[in-house]
Amino acid sequence: MKKIFLCLFVFAAMIACKKKQEAQPDNTAAVSQIITSRPWNGDTGSADIEVPSTILTLAQIDANSLKNLAVDVSRMSVTFNSNGTFTGKDLAGQNTSGQWQLLENGTKLKLIGANLAIPLSSIPANFQSLLTGVDLNLPDTYTIKELTDTKFVLYTETDRRIPVTLPGSSIPLQVDVKLKITINLKRI
Repeated sequence: MKKIFLCLFVFAAMIACKKKQEAQPDNTAAVSQIITSRPWNGDTGSADIEVPSTILTLAQIDANSLKNLAVDVSRMSVTFNSNGTFTGKDLAGQNTSGQWQLLENGTKLKLIGANLAIPLSSIPANFQSLLTGVDLNLPDTYTIKELTDTKFVLYTETDRRIPVTLPGSSIPLQVDVKLKITINLKRI
């Protein structure tokens, strides 16, 4: 009986080791070739704001109203150069440049030196007051959600602290929220 358990254990260990060795293929070269082949323009963008449910209830905010908020990315453009640099316009249409690199087998894009922030004016007007004074700078690393010859979808999320004033109160609470941002780029 001990020999059967020992054999089963060894067999299971061999399978587990084989699965660990099966790494994701490295798509870095293919991704690099696609993103550097031509410039990209901002197409559409969206943001989800995740707020603790107790705050939503107390502030009388519908959680669904904080999902899939349109973010204006129409002023954004970027050219990725094969030497690892990029130039373009940020979300506000201002010139930006820096370095880029692909991480994790070409599944993530890191922008070094870019100061990307969501302009408050690109958020729907009824939510601008909620985010006034909040740091809307985006992280420098993005997950590549989709990449074709004509479409480039980037995703990132970041934690922020925002002031929320509850009905019947004049003192804002500092609430930790998560901003989830999706940027869709298209070919110029």
